[in-house]
Amino acid sequence: MSHISRSLDPHDTSIRNHGLLASLAFLVLIPLGTLIARYFRTFTTKSVSPVPVGMSTDTQPGGGSLTAS
Repeated sequence: MSHISRSLDPHDTSIRNHGLLASLAFLVLIPLGTLIARYFRTFTTKSVSPVPVGMSTDTQPGGGSLTAS
């Protein structure tokens, strides 16, 4: 059998390249980005809230009240 080869026109080439890049993105780059985001995130011990847990907003750390009586 003879092998007949034809060159692709620019439109077919761009469609093929788009498919290859999309496959690369979905099969490699997105999973890699997910793993990097998961395993290289920073962990902090700081409280999310500026007010410590168990302390109301109207008292000072020394036990005094912020409002004048």
